[in-house]
Amino acid sequence: MINLLPQKAKQELQQEERFRLLLILLFMFTVALVCFALMLGVIKAYVMGSLFAQESKIALLQERFSKDNPVLTEIQAFNETTAQISRSIKSSRSISLVLESLEDMLPAGIHLTAFDYDPPGVQVKGGETQQVQARISVAGFAKTREILFAFREGLEKHSLFSELSFPASNWVLPQDIRFSFQISIAQ
Repeated sequence: MINLLPQKAKQELQQEERFRLLLILLFMFTVALVCFALMLGVIKAYVMGSLFAQESKIALLQERFSKDNPVLTEIQAFNETTAQISRSIKSSRSISLVLESLEDMLPAGIHLTAFDYDPPGVQVKGGETQQVQARISVAGFAKTREILFAFREGLEKHSLFSELSFPASNWVLPQDIRFSFQISIAQ
């Protein structure tokens, strides 16, 4: 095909073709920009909906776990009980060791009738905290004062025990003595 148009007309056609191409590109860019803006709007709506859902969950959880909630109080009491049990289990080895030591030290003629164990803890006096050693209180029966005296000396010499409190009332009778004492367990 032979193009017989003059040069000026050819340039006008090329210019018109470029202008159409530019319009098409501008239209496509505008459509892409509108689509991008719509996608951003959809994403914003989704994020706002998710944020609202999370805020409502947080408000519900705050209400559920508020300090006035009886369920939370019950859970805290249960946690304290389990902590006490755990501490008791951890210190049970020392209790068995104490009982074993007392059994080994008991001379013939002495029988223990009561045993009370106070676990180690923390005591607050005047704003100061102090560690309190584990302590046992024991009651029993001794046939004679000499046997009881030998038992007391054994307790005083034993490395597991400290701070022996042996009341004077234990020494009143010469025979058939009901005695009691308190002693701290060295750690």
